Amino acid sequence: MSKHRIELRAAPHQHSGHSVPTIMRNVVYSLLPICGFSVWQYGLSALALLLTVTATCLATERLLNRNANTLGDWSAVITGVLLGLTLPPAFPLWMAIVAGFVAIAIGKAMFGGLGHNPFNPALVGRAFVQAAFPVAITTWVPAFSVHRFSEFVPTTFTAPLMMPPDIVDWVKQQGVDAFTGATPLARWKFENVTASAHDLLTGTVTASAARPLPCSSCCVAPISPSASSWTGASPSQCWARRHSPHGLSNWSIRPTIQHQSL
Repeated sequence: MSKHRIELRAAPHQHSGHSVPTIMRNVVYSLLPICGFSVWQYGLSALALLLTVTATCLATERLLNRNANTLGDWSAVITGVLLGLTLPPAFPLWMAIVAGFVAIAIGKAMFGGLGHNPFNPALVGRAFVQAAFPVAITTWVPAFSVHRFSEFVPTTFTAPLMMPPDIVDWVKQQGVDAFTGATPLARWKFENVTASAHDLLTGTVTASAARPLPCSSCCVAPISPSASSWTGASPSQCWARRHSPHGLSNWSIRPTIQHQSL
């Protein structure tokens, strides 16, 4: 009597022939246009942030996997790029190093490596620095600054374990009359204001390095006897410059609170 052998295997049962490194590498290629757009918007600080986080993820991956070289599967590169894109461009580099280390060490290696982690490693790193550095991770800078390719944001090279400097004066030097720090999700949650698809796509909303910053929720009004009051959105952060090199010599910011009936 012939014996039949039954094998039980988990899906997928048909393979396309693409290896894990190939799939991961293609994901990295797909993220390159977003990285390029981020650097175009925020300049050197965004570039330094992306490179620092990615290099930290690669170094941590190598440090924790000395016996088996797992750098060739490109998963650490994806974690670094995704994590860098979720952080604000003004994020200090030493804090970015902490985020990259936590993403790989706690979000990935602690659970057994690629394929065993229950959470996205990049978001684990983001959640850690969100709790550890709440002020730095909610500090935004205006997109398309004039000198973004010739200078860094002052907070970029903050010394380790030091408080990032205030960037209010730096923002004023960029020729920005005003800008707010409320993200699209925050405005949607607290003010019931949604950003249009066009603004989200073209980069006119406040967010991380992968998304730029607007001046859309500020209340900017000319000072005149006939314009004694102004109503508008309630920004969480607002910088105003009374004397603009572009001729706006008498402008002010008057943030007001919108009351909604419950």
